[in-house]
Amino acid sequence: MKPEYVKAILTSVNLSDKQVFLGKAHDNSDPNRDEVKRLVNDASIQTQDKDVANDLFMAVLADCFIGYPSSHYSLMVARMRYALGMENTFVLTKKDGDSWVSYVDDDHLVLHDPKKMGLWFG
Repeated sequence: MKPEYVKAILTSVNLSDKQVFLGKAHDNSDPNRDEVKRLVNDASIQTQDKDVANDLFMAVLADCFIGYPSSHYSLMVARMRYALGMENTFVLTKKDGDSWVSYVDDDHLVLHDPKKMGLWFG
Protein backbone atom coordinates (compact mmCIF):
# COMPACT_ATOMS: atom_id res chain seq x y z
CA MET A 1 0.00 0.00 0.00
CA LYS A 2 1.64 3.21 -1.12
CA PRO A 3 1.68 6.34 1.07
CA GLU A 4 0.04 8.34 -1.73
CA TYR A 5 -2.94 5.96 -1.71
CA VAL A 6 -3.35 6.22 2.08
CA LYS A 7 -2.95 10.01 2.04
CA ALA A 8 -5.48 10.40 -0.79
CA ILE A 9 -8.11 8.43 1.13
CA LEU A 10 -7.41 10.15 4.47
CA THR A 11 -7.61 13.55 2.79
CA SER A 12 -10.91 12.67 1.09
CA VAL A 13 -12.51 11.85 4.47
CA ASN A 14 -10.88 14.78 6.32
CA LEU A 15 -8.71 12.56 8.53
CA SER A 16 -5.25 13.40 7.22
CA ASP A 17 -4.28 15.02 10.52
CA LYS A 18 -5.26 11.96 12.62
CA GLN A 19 -3.06 9.13 13.83
CA VAL A 20 -2.84 5.99 11.66
CA PHE A 21 -2.72 2.53 13.22
CA LEU A 22 -1.09 -0.14 11.07
CA GLY A 23 -2.42 -3.68 11.18
CA LYS A 24 -0.17 -6.71 11.14
CA ALA A 25 -0.58 -10.35 10.18
CA HIS A 26 -1.93 -12.60 12.95
CA ASP A 27 1.37 -14.46 13.36
CA ASN A 28 3.23 -11.17 13.95
CA SER A 29 5.11 -11.52 10.68
CA ASP A 30 4.42 -8.69 8.31
CA PRO A 31 4.21 -9.82 4.68
CA ASN A 32 4.04 -6.20 3.53
CA ARG A 33 6.96 -4.81 5.49
CA ASP A 34 8.36 -2.76 2.58
CA GLU A 35 5.00 -1.05 2.21
CA VAL A 36 4.79 -0.53 5.96
CA LYS A 37 8.27 1.03 6.00
CA ARG A 38 7.18 3.49 3.31
CA LEU A 39 4.12 4.45 5.36
CA VAL A 40 6.09 4.80 8.59
CA ASN A 41 8.84 6.81 6.89
CA ASP A 42 6.42 9.25 5.28
CA ALA A 43 6.49 12.27 7.61
CA SER A 44 3.00 13.40 6.56
CA ILE A 45 1.40 10.16 7.85
CA GLN A 46 1.21 9.99 11.64
CA THR A 47 1.70 6.35 12.59
CA GLN A 48 1.23 4.94 16.10
CA ASP A 49 4.00 4.52 18.65
CA LYS A 50 2.74 1.26 20.15
CA ASP A 51 1.59 -2.04 18.70
CA VAL A 52 -2.13 -1.76 19.34
CA ALA A 53 -3.19 -2.30 15.75
CA ASN A 54 -3.78 -6.04 16.01
CA ASP A 55 -6.98 -5.32 17.89
CA LEU A 56 -9.96 -6.35 15.78
CA PHE A 57 -12.22 -3.93 17.63
CA MET A 58 -9.95 -1.01 16.78
CA ALA A 59 -10.11 -1.91 13.09
CA VAL A 60 -13.89 -2.33 13.13
CA LEU A 61 -14.62 0.86 15.09
CA ALA A 62 -11.98 3.13 13.53
CA ASP A 63 -12.99 6.43 11.94
CA CYS A 64 -11.59 5.07 8.67
CA PHE A 65 -10.42 1.59 7.65
CA ILE A 66 -8.09 1.05 4.68
CA GLY A 67 -7.41 -2.62 3.97
CA TYR A 68 -5.91 -4.91 1.38
CA PRO A 69 -8.45 -6.57 -0.93
CA SER A 70 -6.38 -9.76 -0.89
CA SER A 71 -6.48 -9.98 2.91
CA HIS A 72 -9.19 -12.15 4.41
CA TYR A 73 -8.77 -10.19 7.66
CA SER A 74 -9.42 -6.89 5.83
CA LEU A 75 -12.53 -8.30 4.17
CA MET A 76 -13.81 -9.63 7.51
CA VAL A 77 -13.32 -6.18 9.06
CA ALA A 78 -15.07 -4.55 6.08
CA ARG A 79 -18.05 -6.93 6.42
CA MET A 80 -18.37 -6.07 10.11
CA ARG A 81 -18.08 -2.33 9.47
CA TYR A 82 -20.76 -2.39 6.77
CA ALA A 83 -23.03 -4.50 9.01
CA LEU A 84 -22.68 -1.80 11.68
CA GLY A 85 -23.32 0.98 9.17
CA MET A 86 -19.79 2.36 9.48
CA GLU A 87 -18.66 4.72 6.74
CA ASN A 88 -15.14 5.25 5.37
CA THR A 89 -14.38 1.61 4.65
CA PHE A 90 -11.84 1.26 1.85
CA VAL A 91 -10.97 -2.30 0.82
CA LEU A 92 -12.31 -2.65 -2.71
CA THR A 93 -11.56 0.71 -4.28
CA LYS A 94 -11.33 2.38 -7.65
CA LYS A 95 -9.86 5.66 -8.84
CA ASP A 96 -12.47 8.37 -9.44
CA GLY A 97 -10.74 11.49 -10.73
CA ASP A 98 -8.11 12.37 -8.12
CA SER A 99 -9.84 10.39 -5.37
CA TRP A 100 -10.08 6.75 -4.39
CA VAL A 101 -13.62 5.56 -3.68
CA SER A 102 -15.04 2.30 -2.38
CA TYR A 103 -17.09 0.59 -5.04
CA VAL A 104 -19.09 -1.50 -2.58
CA ASP A 105 -20.62 1.36 -0.57
CA ASP A 106 -23.89 1.15 -2.51
CA ASP A 107 -24.06 -2.66 -2.41
CA HIS A 108 -21.97 -3.94 0.47
CA LEU A 109 -23.78 -7.29 0.36
CA VAL A 110 -21.44 -8.17 -2.50
CA LEU A 111 -18.89 -8.90 0.25
CA HIS A 112 -21.07 -11.87 1.29
CA ASP A 113 -21.59 -13.28 -2.20
CA PRO A 114 -19.06 -16.03 -3.02
CA LYS A 115 -19.97 -15.95 -6.73
CA LYS A 116 -19.14 -12.24 -7.04
CA MET A 117 -16.17 -12.26 -4.68
CA GLY A 118 -14.58 -15.42 -6.10
CA LEU A 119 -11.20 -16.11 -4.49
CA TRP A 120 -11.57 -13.01 -2.32
CA PHE A 121 -14.45 -14.61 -0.42
CA GLY A 122 -12.23 -16.68 1.89
